[in-house]
Amino acid sequence: MNVRCKIIIIIALVVYITIFGIFYYIAKSQEKQLTNVLKEQAKGIAQSIKLVRYWAAENRELIVPVPAKLTYELAELSNKKYNYKIGLKSNKIRNYKNALSSEFDYRSYYAFMNGRDEYYMFSDGKFMYAVPLKVEEPCLYCHIDQGYRAGDLRGILVVELPIDEIERLKQENKRKIFLLALFSALIVSAFLYILLSRFVIDPVYKLKDVAEEVMRGNYDVRIKKKSEDEFGMVFEAFDKMVREIKKREDAIVRAEKLATIGKITSGISHQINNPLANIMLYAQLHKMECKDKNTIKVLDIIEKEAERIAKVVRSLLEYAKERKIKKKIVKLSDVINSALEILSPLMKNITLVKDLNDKIYVNADFIKLREAILNIVINAIEAVSNKKDAKIVIKTYVDASNSSQRAVIEVSDNGIGIPESHLSKIFDPLFSTKKDGTGLGLAITYEIIKDHGGNIKVESKVGAGTKFIIELPMVVL
Repeated sequence: MNVRCKIIIIIALVVYITIFGIFYYIAKSQEKQLTNVLKEQAKGIAQSIKLVRYWAAENRELIVPVPAKLTYELAELSNKKYNYKIGLKSNKIRNYKNALSSEFDYRSYYAFMNGRDEYYMFSDGKFMYAVPLKVEEPCLYCHIDQGYRAGDLRGILVVELPIDEIERLKQENKRKIFLLALFSALIVSAFLYILLSRFVIDPVYKLKDVAEEVMRGNYDVRIKKKSEDEFGMVFEAFDKMVREIKKREDAIVRAEKLATIGKITSGISHQINNPLANIMLYAQLHKMECKDKNTIKVLDIIEKEAERIAKVVRSLLEYAKERKIKKKIVKLSDVINSALEILSPLMKNITLVKDLNDKIYVNADFIKLREAILNIVINAIEAVSNKKDAKIVIKTYVDASNSSQRAVIEVSDNGIGIPESHLSKIFDPLFSTKKDGTGLGLAITYEIIKDHGGNIKVESKVGAGTKFIIELPMVVL
């Protein structure tokens, strides 16, 4: 069962239990109200009968029926006209019809003996209500011979109200409440499901899809942060994690390449260097003895190509061996100016624009950092070599966007640019698009910048030029 199904079930249970609980309480409250209405109605009838009985007892000379007979006549009239019944019950009877007979009679009688002033219950589709009949002074005229005194419990007055119509209304009300509860539960469930789908389930599935893309090796996939809530925080953390995984994987791949190059280079360097030395030596000796110009030209090519191979082997050894960094605090502009001074002979036909901040200091190995800048500027020089309006811009500034300040070096040119398909490979060892390139210059630069705790990235567009951006930890003096 997936998360969506679990959430639907949980929502349905919570909503249905809550709403049906509320409507059950409402139904019970309405039943209680109906009971109170019946009780008040029966109480009013009972009090009216008691009042008539008392008046009849006090004014017996004015009317013929005694209170008991008057009660029977009122009972017959009420039963005929209003469909409710009135009865008298006593423990000391003169008429067998007045004897306590039902469970309700006995319960109410003993309740009154214990001090209660009313008793009621539902029984056989009727509402039964009883009040005590106590002996009052006018009543003693007829009942003194039975041993009663004023205030004694003479019997009970019972009022029976039919509840067929009320029961019908109650059932209809229950049905309406049930349907309303069901409809409300469905509406609330649907509304909550839409909200949860929008703000909980969909983001979870989106995160799952992105995670699967990352598992397949696609580290360029991104998940947009659309809110500042917990999901926004999770998405942001996930993106950071993916970028960190990509960095670490790149570092592992580079380390593996470096280790492979180191093993291969160290294993074959001597086997290559010795034959190369012999080739160059014999080419030089043969040139000294040879008189044929074409042969001498061929020997020059052989010597030159052998030297090129030797240079590649030396570069590989330099790249593969462990670099020992000796850091100290240096002014960043001094490092850049030193590199540009070395390259000044190559920049005669190039417009150089410098915008250097002389107040930026870094903890760096002067020689190694200069080597990295040399490699980048050499690439820029080669990129603009065939342009009439060749231009290279070098600037430094402080990036304070993060909590820790970073020194930034930008080297941009208006050269031929780098194809987008090559941008992810330019820092790989042995990758080069130049005819005579070794593919190690930018790889060495990358390692030097990383050894200094910095980052390097490139932005380029074919025909529009290239920009290298180096970030280094800055020293605040």
